[in-house]
Amino acid sequence: MKFPKMRSFLQYFLRYVSVIGLLCLFFPVIAKANDWQIGILAQRGTTHTYAKWQPWVDWLNQQLNPEHHFVLVMLDLDDLKQEKAKDLDFIITNQSQFFYLNDTPVRWLVTLNSPRQQHDTIGRIGSAIIVRADSQYRTLQDLKGKKIAAVGNDAFGGFLLGYHEFVQHNLSEKHDLHFQFTGFPVDNTLFWLKEKKVDAAITPVCLLEDLVIEGVLKQQDFRLLLDKPNTIGCWASTDLLPNWSLAAMPKVPHSLATTLVTLLLNHSPAELPQWTPPLSTLQADYILRELYRHPQQNLWADVKYWLIQYQGWIIAIISFILLNYLWVSWQIHRKSKALEQVYQDLHFYQKQLAQADRLSILGEMTAGIAHEINQPLSAISMYSAGLKHQLSQSGYASQVTNKILDVLDKIIHQVDRSVKIVQNLRHWAKAKNANDKERILLHTTLQRTIYFVQQQNKQAKIQLNCDIQLQIYVCTTMLEQVVCNCLLNALQANADQIAINVQPIHTDKIQIEIVDNGSGFTQQQLDFPFVPFQSTKPDGLGLGLVICQRLIQSQGGDIQLSNLPQGSGARVNLLLPKGNYANSFSG
Repeated sequence: MKFPKMRSFLQYFLRYVSVIGLLCLFFPVIAKANDWQIGILAQRGTTHTYAKWQPWVDWLNQQLNPEHHFVLVMLDLDDLKQEKAKDLDFIITNQSQFFYLNDTPVRWLVTLNSPRQQHDTIGRIGSAIIVRADSQYRTLQDLKGKKIAAVGNDAFGGFLLGYHEFVQHNLSEKHDLHFQFTGFPVDNTLFWLKEKKVDAAITPVCLLEDLVIEGVLKQQDFRLLLDKPNTIGCWASTDLLPNWSLAAMPKVPHSLATTLVTLLLNHSPAELPQWTPPLSTLQADYILRELYRHPQQNLWADVKYWLIQYQGWIIAIISFILLNYLWVSWQIHRKSKALEQVYQDLHFYQKQLAQADRLSILGEMTAGIAHEINQPLSAISMYSAGLKHQLSQSGYASQVTNKILDVLDKIIHQVDRSVKIVQNLRHWAKAKNANDKERILLHTTLQRTIYFVQQQNKQAKIQLNCDIQLQIYVCTTMLEQVVCNCLLNALQANADQIAINVQPIHTDKIQIEIVDNGSGFTQQQLDFPFVPFQSTKPDGLGLGLVICQRLIQSQGGDIQLSNLPQGSGARVNLLLPKGNYANSFSG
């Protein structure tokens, strides 16, 4: 009875030992198995992606176990921009997503075929721009200002390819279009459109057809804009680009990558995803750069590169623009100065014309006034001469009588002088030259004028430096009037010391220099010395210097004005010709 039990126990023990032996035999191999993470873009959500791709991963594990073990990792739209991509070994996504890996050198292994793929085409990725069938929108231009659903700002088929068509039709995101991004799953774009949350939707190609097959949507409820025929039987508004691709990261051994490519191209079961050799990414790269959405595009780097490449031309152009700017600025400055000067001259001439008109009226008034003054002056002269005659005939000779006669002589002399001044004014007003020139002793004439001026201001010291025998042929009254006016101007400028220096100039001219220690002339008087009606005196008419200039010029002479250095006074130079009869007495 015990023997059968013993035999059963030995059989159970041997079986247990066999299992343990087999485990020990394969344990090193199992320990050496490597886990490889395959990241895949979960476009339609995690559940749908697992259902579609997990059988393919299981098949890989069956083919390559026990050395390699593959794990499926779901990726969101922005995961390849983040640190998450560094942990991946393989990536399955559309071509544009690989550009977000920046400088990571991936190896393209294979490109995915579509169940709808035909033998004569390789295109699968694109966008369909869809509206509701009952909407009034027929063209892309009709969507201007409308709400448009899209997957995400970086989604390729779910946004960028469709947006590229809008740009080709001169519609921009900033000014014409309003996008609302749904994120994953991409099905939301069509659900929002169906629920009328948006007016249109940019969806990946064949998404609508898949949802129709799944019984979720009805195709007759929608309408395609910008229909572009294709051979895969799906609505498309864009050209089709290659399907998703499988790429290996740099850390994947070359032997594993080669084995995987051979397996996928030659031994993949018909019910699993089918693959073709990798296709070019050039078209995707071009579209992203045209939209300026390429992750590797950098505005400053592009500008810097462009500046370096064309720095010679840029420097030349900038130099030309700068020189042209400086030249134009100089021309504008020069023209502005010229116009300003012309304006000032015009203003001055207008002022001169107005003053000339006033001066002409004053000349006419002067002639009339001079005519009227002649009568009372003649009466004064006659009364004074009559009184002098009566006193001379009275026979009363006394000291008082002699003083009265002396005063009468002076009155008669001043009356005669006033008459001649009035005659000069009449000649000046009528632009006539005085013809009553005579040969005079210059010292005597100047001394008489100084005496007359000092009677009005006895505190002033007037020094005369003149040869007492120097003669000049001139109108005496004119000379006295000019010198008297110059002396009175000096006294009114607060001068208390005046010097009159007379000396011959060359052989035919006499210079009479009048120097004072007053306040001097203003700059305006020096710039425009003989402009009528310009006076610094509160009650002045501004005609004194003008009349002096005209009188001097009527005698063939000239008058010059200047200030002494450091504002110490003024200088007036009277230049007169000696005349045909001028000479000097000797001894």
